Amino acid sequence: MYSNSGESFGVSSSRGGRGGGGGGGRGGAGGGVRATGRGTQDDVDQVQGFPQLDARFLAAPRVPVQPWQYAQVTDDQLRNPLNIIPPDQRPRVILRYADQRDLLVSGLLDGGVDIAQRPVVVDVPMEKGHVVLFGNNPVYRGETIGSYFLVFNTIMNFDNLNAGRKLDAK
Repeated sequence: MYSNSGESFGVSSSRGGRGGGGGGGRGGAGGGVRATGRGTQDDVDQVQGFPQLDARFLAAPRVPVQPWQYAQVTDDQLRNPLNIIPPDQRPRVILRYADQRDLLVSGLLDGGVDIAQRPVVVDVPMEKGHVVLFGNNPVYRGETIGSYFLVFNTIMNFDNLNAGRKLDAK
């Protein structure tokens, strides 16, 4: 897969906004998102000067997801499901970039961490059809020959794009 400018997508189980959150958890000094925003993963995550919060009042920890997955729907979202996409209409990642250490570099790779493990081709059901989104330009004259077949396969199998779709419980 060749990409001149490294476009990629993000998928979510909710409509609107910038996705359902729960990304890869890369923020913070310790590599994960912390409620206070301070300290490392080994430190107690407690606001200084306040008593420790009782464990029954703490929010349930979010299940970490990969960059090509969308975060699972929480109980709070299910109580007010206006923006939740039904499981049969959620986007499906068809193709994603490899891990950063496995990206094949032909020339110079700048910002490989930005595209690593991110979706490149996404299938989105839309009413009675599908919208297939390509982050690369699969019919560009300088593209690899294998990427042409992404478009050919989509055109030839337009009526079977739901094949292999696994529906989540939520």
